[in-house]
Amino acid sequence: MPPPPDDPLVAAVIRASFDNTPDGVVVVTRGGRLLACNRAFEQLWNFPPAMLARGDALELRHHTARQVADPDAYLASLARLAQTDTALFFDEVPLADGRVFERHVAPTPVPGAETALVVRWRDVTARHRAQQELAALMDLAMMDADLVFWDADLRAGFMRSVNSHWHAMLGYSRDEVPDTLDAWDALVHPEDAAGRILAWEAHLLGNTSIFECELRIRHKRGHWVWMQVRGRVVDRAPDGEPLRVAGLRQNITRRKETEARLEALAHTDALTGVNNRRRFTDLAADELARAQRHGQPVALLMIDLDHFKSVNDRLGHAGGDAVLRSFAATAEGVMRQGDIFGRVGGEEFAALLPQTTPDGAEVLAERLRQRIARQPATVAGAPLHFSVSIGVSAWLPGDADAADIDRLMVAADRALYAAKAQGRDRVLRSDRLA
Repeated sequence: MPPPPDDPLVAAVIRASFDNTPDGVVVVTRGGRLLACNRAFEQLWNFPPAMLARGDALELRHHTARQVADPDAYLASLARLAQTDTALFFDEVPLADGRVFERHVAPTPVPGAETALVVRWRDVTARHRAQQELAALMDLAMMDADLVFWDADLRAGFMRSVNSHWHAMLGYSRDEVPDTLDAWDALVHPEDAAGRILAWEAHLLGNTSIFECELRIRHKRGHWVWMQVRGRVVDRAPDGEPLRVAGLRQNITRRKETEARLEALAHTDALTGVNNRRRFTDLAADELARAQRHGQPVALLMIDLDHFKSVNDRLGHAGGDAVLRSFAATAEGVMRQGDIFGRVGGEEFAALLPQTTPDGAEVLAERLRQRIARQPATVAGAPLHFSVSIGVSAWLPGDADAADIDRLMVAADRALYAAKAQGRDRVLRSDRLA
């Protein structure tokens, strides 16, 4: 049972509680008349006692307005709050001296009088500064990690980045690329757009627990920046329609570049930069299978540098390496687009020539042999002439025997050693597959 409202003890307790609460509390009518305030309210706003005693609503408003950072916006907010029916209104009011006050407003019925507004003020400057410092540290951490948090409003088509690093990461200003889904979609690499859309739609439909994809976005300078994008629907309408998606983007360009370098190391001969044996045989086998499916001729060259051991013996491994690099560069200049070239042994190289007859392969091999004869390597600043021997094998659509890449290489190898036996520096064709 509540105590009677006119009980002096109860009134004293209520008044003491009201006066000693650490928050500033003021009760005013919708018309602005001051009904009550506590000491914390007086101290927060530095009210002279005489001003409060007069209770002039306009004077009280302007006294507080002079202390805030934006007086016009503050006075406009007071006019709006006088009309509010919201059960609880909350905002923050920055002051001109750098402090920040938190404001809670709650309409409260008063028996026998118009509805009053109970306004609670709290100094949250320390909390606000801590939040700003934390936000700055978070922003710095995200910048270091190339991370960006994002929030997409699907109905409005608007996408907000929580930190400013997103535009800077791609070289744009906010004026150049607005924060809309369409504007950012337009910068996605054409090869990645379909995959992004499929992953996005699958998540919005509820088929996946998370939206995730990797894509390239065009930097202002024209190059592509790899991004890993993750997100999740965080708000849906009662009928299940997705309203908001929030998530994280991370710049993974360095990771992609590292992966590409590792892949290149796995597939490339470190000395010459051409395909290594494993990569050559994989590519050549695929191309041979394609040629056989389509009934197209294919030829293979096995190439060996003549007297290479004597080069190493006379000039050392550095001299031998220079000759190998020179040969590889010259050979790549002779190969046509679509030809597959690689180093398959110490001084042995191979080339698969798609859509090439045995006669055509001999012509290309002879062109390479002559180019090598005319173009010496440079070792220690001096020219060094060398020659090559080349064996040729081929598969034609009318051949009775099936061929695989190993049989083609063995046949070309047999022709290569026949060329060496006949004096080197020549091209010979194999008459049959191994």
